[in-house]
Amino acid sequence: MDYFDLHCDTATKCFDEGKHLAQNDLALSLERTRGYEKWAQFFAVWIDDARRGESAFDYFRGTAEFLQRELRENGDAASFCRTGEELKSSAQTGRRAALLSI
Repeated sequence: MDYFDLHCDTATKCFDEGKHLAQNDLALSLERTRGYEKWAQFFAVWIDDARRGESAFDYFRGTAEFLQRELRENGDAASFCRTGEELKSSAQTGRRAALLSI
């Protein structure tokens, strides 16, 4: 089955709650996506309006680094993608594709 989702807050929730992307009790985990042959997910970094300026940027950077670290640790399952070619490569190698949005 092919799956392409344009938004989920799981990376932000994992970062905030100290959970892992591979296995968690949230809406999405890498473990639960193994059933998809081709899967791509936009992971959103949600920033509360109370955060502004440097605080908002620091929060984004921390969440983005957390997502990239989690993906490196689970490189056999998913890859961080920034281009169409990286999306194709991820699908061809049987890994799920992870993209970042704000």
